[in-house]
Amino acid sequence: EFFDLSLRGEPFRLLAQELKWGQTPLVVAVAASKQIAKAVLRNVNYAFFTVVGFIVGLLVVLSIVTSRLLLKPLYEVLEAIRVWDTNKPLEPVPVQNETELGLLAQSFNEMAERTFDSQKALKEKIRELETANAEIRETQAKLVHAAKMASLGQLVAGVAHELNNPIGFIYSNLKV
Repeated sequence: EFFDLSLRGEPFRLLAQELKWGQTPLVVAVAASKQIAKAVLRNVNYAFFTVVGFIVGLLVVLSIVTSRLLLKPLYEVLEAIRVWDTNKPLEPVPVQNETELGLLAQSFNEMAERTFDSQKALKEKIRELETANAEIRETQAKLVHAAKMASLGQLVAGVAHELNNPIGFIYSNLKV
């Protein structure tokens, strides 16, 4: 069992154990200075907390560096979305690896290219429709003018007919 002992004013903790050597009983004791043990324990605690602090700091730095490296493609895609002008071709986002983030960057590049091509084709179709609309309006104006002229011609023919009937009657009854 453990017991405390003071030798020359210094406290010790002892452990005594009885052993038998043949028929002879032996007592073996181990003693340690409490002050030295406390100093060693303080050093061990200091070393432990120093190592734990270093490891925590290292993990924080590694997590920041790793997250920046892993999330860099995502940040590049987000920046490309932020500055994207649909009237100009997109500067492609670099695809750095074959992970999901690399696949996201590649898909974004393809989508941006298809969107730009679709908008370009749509603008061309709009120009064609505007040209066709202008031609239709011009043709409509010509048709309205032609209809007015036809109406005027019928009116003039009707007036001439109405004037010719009495004139013809008078002329046929005149003897010259």
